[in-house]
Amino acid sequence: MSRFVPVVVSSIILSVGGASPAMAQTVPTTQATRISHFDPAQHMRVADVKPGMKGYGLSVFSGTKIERFELNVITVVKNFGPQEDIVLIRCLGPALEHSGVIAGMSGSPIFLIDEHGNERMIGALAYGWSLSKDPIAGVQPIAYMLDVPADPRPLPASGPSVDAGRPTRWSVTDAVMLPGMTTPPANYPLASWNDFTPNIAKANRSAKLPTNLTPMSVPLLAGGLTPGVLNQVSPLLSSYGLTTLQAGGGAPADDAKGEDPGLSRGSSITVPLVIGDLDLTALGTCTEVIGSRAWGFGHPFQNEGPVNLPMGTGLVSTIIPTLTTSFKLGGIGKIVGTLAADQNVAIAGTIGPAPRMIPMDVEIVYADGSVNKHFKYEVAPHPQLVPMLGTIVLFTSLASEKQLPQYHTLEMDLNVEFSNGKSLKLANTAVNSSPADLFFQLGTPLIAATENPFQRVLPTKISGTMRVLEGARLAQILDVNLPRTKFLPAETIKAFVTYRPFRAAETTMAVEMEIPSDLPDGTYSLTLSDWQNYLSEEQTAEPFRFMTENVDQVFAVMKELADVRRDALYVRLQRQSDGVAVGRTAMPRLPSSRRQVFLSAGRSNTTAFVSSSVKVIPSQYVFEGKAQFDIEVDRKAHADRPHKRDPENKAKPAGAKPTTGPGA
Repeated sequence: MSRFVPVVVSSIILSVGGASPAMAQTVPTTQATRISHFDPAQHMRVADVKPGMKGYGLSVFSGTKIERFELNVITVVKNFGPQEDIVLIRCLGPALEHSGVIAGMSGSPIFLIDEHGNERMIGALAYGWSLSKDPIAGVQPIAYMLDVPADPRPLPASGPSVDAGRPTRWSVTDAVMLPGMTTPPANYPLASWNDFTPNIAKANRSAKLPTNLTPMSVPLLAGGLTPGVLNQVSPLLSSYGLTTLQAGGGAPADDAKGEDPGLSRGSSITVPLVIGDLDLTALGTCTEVIGSRAWGFGHPFQNEGPVNLPMGTGLVSTIIPTLTTSFKLGGIGKIVGTLAADQNVAIAGTIGPAPRMIPMDVEIVYADGSVNKHFKYEVAPHPQLVPMLGTIVLFTSLASEKQLPQYHTLEMDLNVEFSNGKSLKLANTAVNSSPADLFFQLGTPLIAATENPFQRVLPTKISGTMRVLEGARLAQILDVNLPRTKFLPAETIKAFVTYRPFRAAETTMAVEMEIPSDLPDGTYSLTLSDWQNYLSEEQTAEPFRFMTENVDQVFAVMKELADVRRDALYVRLQRQSDGVAVGRTAMPRLPSSRRQVFLSAGRSNTTAFVSSSVKVIPSQYVFEGKAQFDIEVDRKAHADRPHKRDPENKAKPAGAKPTTGPGA
């Protein structure tokens, strides 16, 4: 006997975008190969619908029991989408008249009684108005829905950009946001990884004006999240078109317990995104089942086209009526198959084997001994959602036993294995970490692996340990003293960095860097900075380091980014513009004649860059701040007398970052 998982303790609402069935992402097929599942004896076309027709719908309002609600046809809305119509209905009965149309009813099959007294399915309840006073809804015609392919298909191995023509070169900054970038990539979910501002374009997908008939919300049911954690991850969810809606949950009614009835017309259908010690499950209604094929929702989930996601049954514990959008509260039953298509007019899948999910094993250790706990999860292999889901899993694990201390240091040691056999080590230190910071550390490589134009590579396992230490190991750079600014080649630069650790007295450390013996006479820039300023300067001085020509180079860039330590001070001596890179192969300090030959060869993958010498000085602190000097190299000069560098000449740090969030 199958039993349901525990009822969730909070709820999230997923708002879906797109209203036009004609814009559905379909897989090209010919008329000869397309199989029509439309049966005129059971299904009705829009052309047969008349205003005033009576009918009924099926949906679950408690447990797994499928209940009937009555309705009348108001009208047919012509050209709701290009050459596509919808049917407008008014739902009847005291329950719906009290709550309005309920989020989670998406996909509820609607039957109309024709002039001969025959009951035939016209489609799925799929559209509604926010803040509507009456239970009026739009019905997605079943004729459109049944055209969505339900059989699992191989997913495209390449990323989405390939459709527009494979570029010869691709920069990881086209997909992820790095320190120093002022404009986020077009599809980056967080517009600013510094202040955790959601991508407004994506967040607006969930905005609903009362005057607009839009796809109904799908409850994304969350179990294992405290209200505090849910509030903190809400911006990340919003950046993917997910909007939080908190509510309490209770135990299901007695008649909800027992055998799972499986998928059928009007039953609950779920898309589990995370299972295990955290449950994140999208819940809607199944519209039609033909053989082993099932259709539901009547609108998209994430509008991804072909997908390979688990598909399950579900239960409803209660209905939460609100002034904005009433919604079903419940949970997953069991996984029963594979969701194969996520298109504008429906989701569709096949009952049978389910896809393999991505295991995440996370161990949380508090240095004071108060917490030592191991968590296990499974995450759905959704290319766009994996970075967000993985981040939520990490943050949920950290805050499972108690809230993170306001001032803390996090030592992360994670290993990410990928489907192409590669792996990536994520070992770094963060101060006063937030969901945005975790998203940057884990989400950056996952986005690059799935969104590059060469090959879509999903993770196959994520595992590791996160260690929490009390107190913020943070240090602000206050001043840098460079006793002299004129040097001979091969001399050693010696600077004194004054910094203040968090809640501690300021202190000074000596920093040394040797001048290259072949450095020509001239004036050069010397910078001492934190890791963020270092990465920002790398993008300016050596942009080729972020360019790729194949998927192996994508992973090489990701490894270089992962190797950038936060608990270090970076000293950069920037030379002149004397370097050339062909692809990612750097040729620094070239004679001007040879450099010009490369640059005039007409190759698109040839990049001029500024050579630099960089020294990384490990520290127990995560530094913030930057100081910059101009130094002179002169073979004929005697050493200057030691002197304190003037504040006006940039000895004072510049560009300090805030003490919280991913900048810390």
